[in-house]
Amino acid sequence: MSFLDFPKTNYIKTVDTGEVIRMGTFKTVKSIELTHIRVTIYVSGSAPTNERFRINVCSERTYSSILYQSNWVNVADIPGVTADWFGWVRADFDRQNINKNRTYYPSIELDNYSRIPGSFYIGFAWDFPFPIYNNSQPLFYNHPLQMQIFGYVPRSEQ
Repeated sequence: MSFLDFPKTNYIKTVDTGEVIRMGTFKTVKSIELTHIRVTIYVSGSAPTNERFRINVCSERTYSSILYQSNWVNVADIPGVTADWFGWVRADFDRQNINKNRTYYPSIELDNYSRIPGSFYIGFAWDFPFPIYNNSQPLFYNHPLQMQIFGYVPRSEQ
């Protein structure tokens, strides 16, 4: 679902061809089984065709050791996506174990994607100027990318 009204200013990390985007870090209050991570994506220029992305969850700050990967998300299959589209998109995980005592380093990788300056690119929103997870930094590029973490909860515990 896209946003109908854009805020006056958005801070978007434009993805270059072949670039893997570091999203920041996360830690949970309690140990969970990771089921989804939602990110805010922006499609600029023309409608997407074969582009897809997935989220990797790494174990250290160098982002070189991938613990978990989400399923691929085909950007063209997002309901309602068109040119100049902005909205939340969910990447699914297979109930991966997340330890509350550990810091995780998520990243986004794109496939079948080529940035065409001036006519087509995909970007992801910074968690700024109205952050979900405020880290008190005054500059947008010192914030992580906007994301929401979801864990599995059996119906009997809801």
